[in-house]
Amino acid sequence: MTETAAPPPAEAPAGNPQAGGATMLVTNPVLQVRNLVKCFPIRSGLLRRVTGQVEAVTGLCFDVGRGETLGVVGESGCGKSTTGRLLLRLIEPTSGSIRFKGEELVGASSARIRALRRSIQIVFQDPYASLNPRMTVQAILAEPLRVHGLWCEGGARRSGTSWPRSASTPST
Repeated sequence: MTETAAPPPAEAPAGNPQAGGATMLVTNPVLQVRNLVKCFPIRSGLLRRVTGQVEAVTGLCFDVGRGETLGVVGESGCGKSTTGRLLLRLIEPTSGSIRFKGEELVGASSARIRALRRSIQIVFQDPYASLNPRMTVQAILAEPLRVHGLWCEGGARRSGTSWPRSASTPST
């Protein structure tokens, strides 16, 4: 009687080392990040030569599904803000992959990234770093809408009378 080996199991998703190897199945992820790395050079000397590097983000992997919100929590200096800036491509990753709705963002053109920023946002918890106390709430809310061309004509001049085309008032 000969023994036959059982067929190998279907390949399961690799565990996330930052989550202790935990896995969570997200079908049809809207945002998919794989092996994201950002290293900043350390320069020293008169000629400012690179003498080392700081690994701000190393091997980050996660998926975010439709309707989900990702909260990033950690100690000061652990890479939370750097991760947000990488996802928005405000800074370039050293390596890795960022896919939004199936489209690879690493290596995408500046014009394409700018268009995608309408759909991706980060909100910093520290209001002193996020909000300008010299601006009204309307001006703060209108600023990103103006950048993306979503602010109605004259909305900036008439306080509260003209809101962006994308905003809707709940029906009562």
